[in-house]
Amino acid sequence: MSSAWRIVCLHEVGSTNDVASRAGEWGIGERLAIFAELQTAGRGRMGRRWEVPRGLGLICSTLWHPPVPPELVGGLAQVAGVAAAQALGAIGIAARLKWPNDVLLGEAKCGGILIESALEAGRTRYAVVGVGLNVLQAAAELPPAPYPATSIWLATGRRLDRAELAARLLDMLAERYADWLDDPRRVFEAWRGALATLGRRVELVGSNGSLFGEALDVEPDGALVVRLDGGWIERVVSGEVSVRA
Repeated sequence: MSSAWRIVCLHEVGSTNDVASRAGEWGIGERLAIFAELQTAGRGRMGRRWEVPRGLGLICSTLWHPPVPPELVGGLAQVAGVAAAQALGAIGIAARLKWPNDVLLGEAKCGGILIESALEAGRTRYAVVGVGLNVLQAAAELPPAPYPATSIWLATGRRLDRAELAARLLDMLAERYADWLDDPRRVFEAWRGALATLGRRVELVGSNGSLFGEALDVEPDGALVVRLDGGWIERVVSGEVSVRA
């Protein structure tokens, strides 16, 4: 695996994940990073839109060819979550993670992660790791959401150089990806330690209504273990429900 990144910076794009996916279809090797100043059709988990005004966020998708079976590709969400938190920590900003894929500053969402992959004949052809961070937005420039949102500027008063933050993120992604291939448990433990969700009362929001309980733990495959108010234990897989603290 090459240690060098190939970086593409775009003025405007529908989705950086889509660009990285096309590169994967063309057979381009990993450590390709796509950045965009404006993303017009960004998306998050469960089909939600991800909107960032031009020049105010960090929008990045990276291409990988992980030599793992398809059922393990979801571990890249742990890789990306830990990398994002550590990239912010390296410049003095304390970030936590909300299960399964949000980056938090305090109690507010500052960023999100989206993993997409292409599978073929029981193998992983490629995977795309998308990371979006709110960096310079004012309050009026954040989209309405069912939970609090913030930017690094709003939460810390710091107007970060986005290029510096991007470099930190790519460094951490490469390091945590190598760790994951070597020993997935190492990344899992770092991810679990960064989760603000554990020990909290949560609401599980599904198509049939809401259930309430306490988030007890996570399992290596990323599942959240919740003790519901009725006393029984529920194992929640990302994509089945929304979890609100």
